[in-house]
Amino acid sequence: MHINVKSGFKIVKPSSRIDKVFESQGFKKKGGKDFPYYRLRIDDICTRTSYELQIPIQEIYLSPKESLYKFQEMIIHTRSPVKPHQIPEAIIQAAKEKMNEVFSTLSESKPSIKI
Repeated sequence: MHINVKSGFKIVKPSSRIDKVFESQGFKKKGGKDFPYYRLRIDDICTRTSYELQIPIQEIYLSPKESLYKFQEMIIHTRSPVKPHQIPEAIIQAAKEKMNEVFSTLSESKPSIKI
């Protein structure tokens, strides 16, 4: 089971800045050139179920020096080998709070381009 969640943020930043912030928050970059995204594993210790928060990114090439990243809708899905079930509201809320933390860190730095 998976769920798409709108982030509400329209931030476009240089790829090096975004890589640094996401890595410092525990995310790993995956997907290669065709479908790049950041992922974060969220474990529910009560149910022993693992979830994955994915943040797809769109690369924008305005300069030959460095590309910019624009975020797409975040995706939360079950990673554990269990029957599909509804993703608990607490997991969705935890993912939203983590994204708020990441985006507020990104907003504190140099002015961003909003699209």
